[in-house]
Amino acid sequence: MAERELLTDRLDRMTSWVERPVRRVSGSGRFNPLPHAGTISVFLLIVVVVSGLYVTLFFQYGYEASYEAVVRMEQHPIQRTIRALHRYSSAALVVTTVIHAWRIFVARRFRPRRRRWRWLTGIATLLILWPAGVTGYLLVWDNRAAAVGEAIGGTLSSSGFGMAWLVRNLSTVAAERSSGATFMVVVWLLHLLATVAVGYFAVRHLRRSNLSWLPERRWMLAMGGSLVVVSIFLPLGMLAPPDPGQIGVDVPLDPFVLFLLPVLDGGTGWLWLIGLTALAGVVAAVPYLSREADPAPVEVIDDNCTGCDLCVADCPYEALSVVPRLVDAQVSGQNDGGVVPDRGERSDTVVAVDPAACTSCGICLGSCAFGALLLPSAFGGTGVESVVTLDGRVVVVACDRHHLDEGDLRALIVRCAGVVGPDLVQSLARRGARRIELVGCAPDDCRYGVGNTLAESRIVGDHAPHLARAHQTLIRRRWVAPGEVTRSPLDTVDGDGEGDGDGEGDDDAPVGGRGRGALVASSALVLVSALAIAAATAAPFRGSSDQAGIRVVVDQWDDRGLLGAEGFVEPVAAVEISLDGGLPDTRSTIGWRGDRVALHDIAIEPGVHDVIIRAVGASGTVVVFDETVDMAANEQITVTVRSPELTGAADEGRQVFFARESGCSVCHTVDGNGAELIGPPLHGVATRAETRVDGLDPRTYLRQSILLPDDYVVEGYPAGQMLPIYGERLSPEQLDALLAYLLTLTEAGEDN
Repeated sequence: MAERELLTDRLDRMTSWVERPVRRVSGSGRFNPLPHAGTISVFLLIVVVVSGLYVTLFFQYGYEASYEAVVRMEQHPIQRTIRALHRYSSAALVVTTVIHAWRIFVARRFRPRRRRWRWLTGIATLLILWPAGVTGYLLVWDNRAAAVGEAIGGTLSSSGFGMAWLVRNLSTVAAERSSGATFMVVVWLLHLLATVAVGYFAVRHLRRSNLSWLPERRWMLAMGGSLVVVSIFLPLGMLAPPDPGQIGVDVPLDPFVLFLLPVLDGGTGWLWLIGLTALAGVVAAVPYLSREADPAPVEVIDDNCTGCDLCVADCPYEALSVVPRLVDAQVSGQNDGGVVPDRGERSDTVVAVDPAACTSCGICLGSCAFGALLLPSAFGGTGVESVVTLDGRVVVVACDRHHLDEGDLRALIVRCAGVVGPDLVQSLARRGARRIELVGCAPDDCRYGVGNTLAESRIVGDHAPHLARAHQTLIRRRWVAPGEVTRSPLDTVDGDGEGDGDGEGDDDAPVGGRGRGALVASSALVLVSALAIAAATAAPFRGSSDQAGIRVVVDQWDDRGLLGAEGFVEPVAAVEISLDGGLPDTRSTIGWRGDRVALHDIAIEPGVHDVIIRAVGASGTVVVFDETVDMAANEQITVTVRSPELTGAADEGRQVFFARESGCSVCHTVDGNGAELIGPPLHGVATRAETRVDGLDPRTYLRQSILLPDDYVVEGYPAGQMLPIYGERLSPEQLDALLAYLLTLTEAGEDN
């Protein structure tokens, strides 16, 4: 346990050292943007949602339709700017969320059991940002979107469903078969749902907190203004549409969202996904890996409590509330002087503690001037009770992030600077402290959000409870980042009370100190950061290849034939690829719901090649491609092995046939291999329907067989198996589409 804490302490100091240039530029700590990364993330999420809704107003759905809609956006100055703002704010949201998560980790703000849920919801918010961003890139359907789609589909293609999804939606030949409208609507819905999930977990992360959800106005103006300026001067532009004649393409790669593209594109995608999932699980489990018992929550000494509710207002996590005083409480503790103060007539209310919400930070101790709150765990090391006499010396009260010597009786290590209030100051003054050196976190960088701010406000008299006038000059404040107290403050001020001259927090500058130069510098820093993020989203990615390639796409949905070889009416079991007269390379197909679907990529050297591709069935083969091709580097030819195209109605009818709701494919097959389920095979049914029942044309016969199945029963099958329920189960439009599909099932096999 000690080793784990030592590691996080070192990471905290290392992080402080890395951030030092930012603090140098921003001057006063109040203008350092890094401690505000969490609230800036909330602001950016709002910008992403609003700009996304605006872009959606001008969007169309489909491979070509989506691309053309974005082209039109780029031609309009406002739409072009808002689209860029949406992209850049999304990337900035990932960056600020990662920074916020890292700072939470190194400050060990996840440790109390009561904060585990906040850690989990924060990690969930971060993880869902990536699928939200990836689906957003797919919506443009340019050559980068096609590369992302093929990388995703290739990773999923180890399953039959994944292969069918790749072939029919994400491969470069998908646009040849359909408009892609349905696919794009599904992608947009996934994008929307992921964004809603991000918002949901963000709200769950922030609820039950008195901390601000949004940053100060200066940060919203700086970040929002910077992103707008960058969006105006660095528009996104358009990439080329997908080219099925290329193996890959060199495209800009957004490292904040599309960082997985290189590894998914390399063929080991599943291993990376498994590894990253395991890593995410470990990160999410960080609070549960600690076996350290949580400190006890604060206790209320009822007889000392006046019900003033100052501690309730100051508690960052709504762990305190004012409730009616039910009975006279017995004295359960005493104040520092050992005497219960005279309150006069006791109030009718008292403070109550919610143990599930209390983080044992001790901020409420500084809010109470009457010794009504008891929390020993707020004091580390020796503890305030051990500082017996100071003999006119200086005592240091330091936040435990600053790693001072706990063995010195003049050093009082506290969980948070927010414990400093009238009660503690009076206690140290009574013990003879000549001066109190308060060392706390840098402005706005408190582990608990507001501890240093509240301590500062109490000391200068801006926030109740106020220090006695005689005690206000007793305290010297140093608000510095962890690791920047290079020498013990005891050595610094023990003699004459003067600073060490290193320029790091020597003055009593308040937490809310102002400086026009610091404000300008921090705003410029935000602008440069936004510019760097925007530039990084255009990082180059080399997806092209030095080799040529052959892509064979198999998509045979029934046995009416193959495109270019209509006489081949049996299932495609495999494809054979012969190159320059060599032995054929046999690749099997993958079936899903009775379909034969596969996608095979074969890399070849650039040059002239004789290519023969055959479809393999149970009874023989058929040549589907036989040509001499001259291939250049990165060039690809695509050979499709698929059924002839259906009309729009027949294609819809095929979907009805295989839909789970209709159940047709449960009882009937459309294969030509004579396989039987519960009902007769339907291969060739359109041909048989021409002569099945005298006086009925094929369409009428098929309609009667669906609606009134017992009017004619195929020989060899019992009556009553098919229920007359499809008149209600199918709409008229679905029934017409199903009939259109059945009428395409010609080429009769054995008569049933």
